[in-house]
Amino acid sequence: GDADGDEVGDEVGDGTDDANNAKKVGAKKTKTTPAVYAASWWSKNDFATFMTDSQSPMWTNLRTQNVELYREVRMVYYGDNEALGDIFEMRGPFWGRHYIFWHEKKPMCVVYEVFNPRLQKQLGPSEPRRNKTMNTL
Repeated sequence: GDADGDEVGDEVGDGTDDANNAKKVGAKKTKTTPAVYAASWWSKNDFATFMTDSQSPMWTNLRTQNVELYREVRMVYYGDNEALGDIFEMRGPFWGRHYIFWHEKKPMCVVYEVFNPRLQKQLGPSEPRRNKTMNTL
């Protein structure tokens, strides 16, 4: 990790919640802080079909099967949350989104993701720089 403790790790799985057919990632403590917190909700049949290795992340399962998907982003979020602050080991605000994955013209699952603000180190700032000479409306 880097000296600032700002290392962002890969997707981390903590298993499934069988009662809700949900797959959650990012909540498990590891040596690195997760880049993303994510949860997904599936029908029982789709979960059995596409999540053949329930201990692996969703993307590993879908990539292994070459599943063709369409992502329909339904909402983008920006805000703070104490539990996510604990997971990311820093306060927000956080960017998040939820979307539906469609497969063969049918909804396959709903995914909710929240992004670690430390990703700005790799991707750049989430807000444009303010130019002191710039006029505002």
